[in-house]
This record gives sequence, C-alpha cells and structure tokens, in this order.
Amino acid sequence: MMEHGKRHVVLTGEIGVGKSTALRAALALSGGAARGLQTYSPGESGVMPRNLYMRPYGSDEQGTLLAALPVEDRARVTALFDTLGVSLLHAARESGADVIVIDECGRLERDAHAYHEALRTCLDGDTPMLIAMRKHKSGWADFIREHPAVALIEVTPENRDDVPQAVCAALRKRA
Repeated sequence: MMEHGKRHVVLTGEIGVGKSTALRAALALSGGAARGLQTYSPGESGVMPRNLYMRPYGSDEQGTLLAALPVEDRARVTALFDTLGVSLLHAARESGADVIVIDECGRLERDAHAYHEALRTCLDGDTPMLIAMRKHKSGWADFIREHPAVALIEVTPENRDDVPQAVCAALRKRA
C-alpha cells in the first residue's frame, strides 16, 4: 500500500468509515511514541448542536473547546489552531516522538495560516506523520495531499481492517 520513499501517511475516507480507528490501531501495533493533536466531538456523529475540542494526541483530558457545531465563531477557531494547534505540532516535533499524529484534519483549519506553516514544517521534517482527513478536498489542505513525501491511503469498509497493518509496516520501515 505504501509507495517507496514516502515517510508520511494520510488516511482519507468518508465520514465515519473508520479513519481514526485505523490510525489508533496502527499506532498500537507500531508500539512507537506518538505525539500531536486530536480534534474530536464527543457524542453521536451528525447530531447537532455538538461541541468540538482539541487536545494533545493520546490525552484523556477533555481538551480545549474549539467551537460549538455548527461553527459560528470562525475567528476563534482560526485563532486556536494558530496558537494551540501550532504549539502542539511544535511540541510533537521537539519531543523526539516516533510519529507525529493529526487525528482529523479538515475544513475548520482553512484560515489558520500559522497552523498551515507549522504543518508544512512537520511534512518537510524527518519524523513520520500519520494524518486522518476527509476524502473530499478542502482547498487549503491540498498541499498535504500533494506533498512528495505523503502516501495517501483511502480507508473503505472493504479495506479498513487491513489498513492498520499496512501503516504499521510503513512506520517500521522508517524506524
């Protein structure tokens, strides 16, 4: 599944297909130290309104409230990605982690230009990244999909059980 010379893996797919589940399973199989960030919404998917949080990847803490969905305060969301998101990516890069994780990259970050730059720095670095993002292009995130060191793996109902092993194998090659 992984192309030769690719050090980062982006799991794409439809909402609810299991990208985050495959990401967590791959990290558990790899046994390596993972740092980064997670955006998540507790509760049932698709039920509105709901809250969206950001926290360090692997944390059990609730994290920082990004927004109430549907989002009304885009400036707050952008500011949090440009501060907290950048800080979490910087900490992951400096930590010596085996992999930098972004569990859910999407439309909310579209105006967070400092966050985009921090993400570019990570992509240009040597530490492998594992990113979950929607299949559909979101404009701003095209630089991630098109980065020469990124391998895209589409998670589908048919392959989602095999994806963690493929990602784990790719991460082991880098170790």
